Amino acid sequence: SDTDKYAKRSDDSCSAGLSDGRALRWLLGAGVLTRFYGLAWPDEVVFDEVHFGKFITGYLTGQYFFDIHPPTGKLLIAAVAWASGFRGTQPFQKIGEAYRVGTNLFALRALPAAFGAALPPLLFSLARQLGCSSASSLLVGCLVLLDGATLVESRLLLTDSSLFFWEAL
Repeated sequence: SDTDKYAKRSDDSCSAGLSDGRALRWLLGAGVLTRFYGLAWPDEVVFDEVHFGKFITGYLTGQYFFDIHPPTGKLLIAAVAWASGFRGTQPFQKIGEAYRVGTNLFALRALPAAFGAALPPLLFSLARQLGCSSASSLLVGCLVLLDGATLVESRLLLTDSSLFFWEAL
């Protein structure tokens, strides 16, 4: 019957001999490696960090600003930045501006990187729940892991990776 076919499918293992648990651990480890390695580089304001940095600084200093986007991602980043000692001293005036000495750039970019690292195993799990085989689910996880746009956006002070994470969850 069709039910038996799908039940059998959910028990298969990846063609490379990986169980689902091992595939999840491998995807998470590879996600952490690709998102966190060299996270403090470049040590200058890149792309939209100029805007998101201002928002985070505004939240930390109590400075009024108008933001047309929902605040959840920026508030989460601001909380991690505050816990790591960032007090909003970086001006975020222009792209290419050097970060001030003492600015913990790793901490500012850590939460987006964590969300980005969690995406490959999350989408592997989603594919498995949708009835995909382990091998095709691993392919889904690897495609997300190696997607250039997702990789870059999760290594900068941006909220896209948190948005992707909550959408996939």
